[in-house]
Amino acid sequence: MPSLGIFVVSSSAHLGWQRFNLFDILLRTKITIDIKTQDEEKILMTSKGILIFIIPILFSFVYGTVVLGSAFNVQGDTTTINFSNSIEILSLQSIYANDEEIIVQISVSDEEYDCGDLYITIYDVSGFRKKVVKQQAFFDQCLGGSGILPNDDTFSEKLGAGEYLLEAQFFDKNGSKSLSTSHNFRVE
Repeated sequence: MPSLGIFVVSSSAHLGWQRFNLFDILLRTKITIDIKTQDEEKILMTSKGILIFIIPILFSFVYGTVVLGSAFNVQGDTTTINFSNSIEILSLQSIYANDEEIIVQISVSDEEYDCGDLYITIYDVSGFRKKVVKQQAFFDQCLGGSGILPNDDTFSEKLGAGEYLLEAQFFDKNGSKSLSTSHNFRVE
């Protein structure tokens, strides 16, 4: 390959001619340009990595914070449950015979409640966990003069042998506050 040479005068003490190959200089220049281009590509890839991985993580934290913050700040939808003497389970015995019908009524004597929804739930507490055995809802129950619920209906259930918990909850019309009581009983 023919080489294109450039001759320059040496600045050293003895005079002489030195020959420089122009293609060598161009190749070295191209290599440094390629290195600079690769560095720029690495920087570009790093910035794409930040966009692809870091920004979604930040977005998820911001979104999660907003959702949890709004869930904790909801004031109108909170429910207050009061365990008090103003609600009682009537006619519940502590021991029942196997196949004996369990019939209960609920007495509510709190003046803040006039109408609402009554929920009666029986849990099996024989094992390690509470399991729902029976749940019944009585909607639009008004206390009237007696305060005995459910109105014009009955709650009755036959259960097999075991340990049980009966829970009664009475929610006001808005569902924002409630009264609750519970009692254990056994079926032998």
